Amino acid sequence: MLPLIKDILKPYQGPITDHFNGKKFFNKNYSHKNLKDIFYWLMTQKRSSWPSFYPITPSIPPSNVAHNEIAISFVNHSTFLIQIGKTNILTDPIWAENAGPLKLGPKRHHKPGINLEDLPKISLILLSHNHYDHMDLKTLKEITNRDKSFIITGLGNKNYLRHRGFKNVENLDWWEKIELLNGINIHFLPAIHFSMRNVLNRDKTLWGGFFLKSEFFSFYYAGDTAYGNFFSEIPKNLGEADFAFLPIGAYEPNWFMQTNHMNPNEALQAFKDVQAKKMIPMHFGTFQLSDEGLEDPLIELSKAAKERIIDNDDLMILKPGQIVRIKHETK
Repeated sequence: MLPLIKDILKPYQGPITDHFNGKKFFNKNYSHKNLKDIFYWLMTQKRSSWPSFYPITPSIPPSNVAHNEIAISFVNHSTFLIQIGKTNILTDPIWAENAGPLKLGPKRHHKPGINLEDLPKISLILLSHNHYDHMDLKTLKEITNRDKSFIITGLGNKNYLRHRGFKNVENLDWWEKIELLNGINIHFLPAIHFSMRNVLNRDKTLWGGFFLKSEFFSFYYAGDTAYGNFFSEIPKNLGEADFAFLPIGAYEPNWFMQTNHMNPNEALQAFKDVQAKKMIPMHFGTFQLSDEGLEDPLIELSKAAKERIIDNDDLMILKPGQIVRIKHETK
């Protein structure tokens, strides 16, 4: 049976909650833009010009790091290789040339910061939602076929991935937790966004972010999200993270994008709300998804940080291919 037919015949089924009505997921008291808004944006947009392709130098990461060490490698867009001891984690991996189906959709503007063949063995993949710039099936196939990686994602995505041959998958609801054998705890957290792979499955699967805790380190990975009050609930329930991976791109025009994405100033407010020690910006510079220029997100981030009197040392701005290694110091 074709996977698309399986999706229709075997959708996610579960109890009705404050974000699932029995058929679709939703953000409570929040409305997204409609087709009329989309057409208006497309007809009136003032799209900045990006360079067709700009050079970067890929890196080769270590196979693993010490038990009390973390290595963070920026690949592209929202894809990071995060190594904690012997556990190698990928977030929303995309190595595709286009963020869309059948070589359609926005083209990448630089190479991945790590060549796919240079990746170490991947233990765990965190998938925030099913949009093409976050769920790249070809990349997922290559990695999971090689490494038998465990995928954690939001409700409904387990069925979708299993219909396409993926076996080692678990899906979670918001605030649900899974504990791995190596002692790492992972919570799936709310986000203000939506899901869609085609016109038939809008909001049939859940979107969200992740909070990971290990013996020595913790991080929050927001996925794709608009700004919301849920950020301030995270430290109340889970404590402060060492690192917060927060999206800063795809925000212009603001009237259209603000229901799904944060601008840099909103990302800094989220950083403050989450109470993390360091902010790592993401979701910029690889695919042109909206109207702002290539360098605008980082320019606006720097400007907003000065206005908010946020220390530059609190912002870890990584270039594609850059690797940062940090050891936990026992006090």
